[in-house]
Amino acid sequence: GPYRTIVVDDGTTPPLEPVCRAAGDWVRYLRQDNAGPGVARNRGVAAAETELVLFTDDDCVPRPDWAARMVAAQDGEPRRMVGGAVENALEGNLFSATSQSILSYAYEAFGGFDGPFAFFTTNNICCRRDDFLALGGFDTAFAFASEDRDLSRRWQDEGGTLVHVPEAVVDHHHHLGAGSFWKQHWLYGRGARQFHAKLARTGGPDVSLNSAGFYAGLLLHPMRRPGPRALALSTLIGAAHAIQLAGYLTERRSERRA
Repeated sequence: GPYRTIVVDDGTTPPLEPVCRAAGDWVRYLRQDNAGPGVARNRGVAAAETELVLFTDDDCVPRPDWAARMVAAQDGEPRRMVGGAVENALEGNLFSATSQSILSYAYEAFGGFDGPFAFFTTNNICCRRDDFLALGGFDTAFAFASEDRDLSRRWQDEGGTLVHVPEAVVDHHHHLGAGSFWKQHWLYGRGARQFHAKLARTGGPDVSLNSAGFYAGLLLHPMRRPGPRALALSTLIGAAHAIQLAGYLTERRSERRA
């Protein structure tokens, strides 16, 4: 039968209860006033009654073998977090394809997922519930983004490992237009600054800019699959990082005012 599923409705309008009720009793519905994804995910884990917990998002569609592959890879191993692959399901959307290209390149660059800044996005991870709770779950102070980077960093600080399972795929249906693309990457920049500031406060690893080769590879990543959109994708990747820098500087100014 289907896996037991908890849906945390983070204050959507209209509420998702009718959809969840129609799905059957294997879905448990929880609703809260809008408090952000970290609070919602923590609440879902608190309500779970299983050894393992798997995370995905409302705009993702896991493939039929996703959960089985994630559970097999985690295998009940203490302090092991497994992360699958995320693939863009909206190939015709240039903005969504750009965000996918950035993520794919970042995953490739991290390779073995054992470096100080390796991370999994939280729309495709699995871990032991007890390990997650012992770590304190997601830091809900991350109001914009980077709660996944912070969780992965703390996970490794406590002796945990990150294991990539590329065969466990979720298809990402993230509809982006020019405005939402701008907002997404601006918030990524603000979240990155929050993450770096926390590392500085807590004695985490030093943050340094990636090499010029890293950024050159990122910009050229779409060129690996030559096509009519490759240049447009590279241009948007450059724009995304300029927007992220603006968000980063905005958050830093906010810190100084505070």
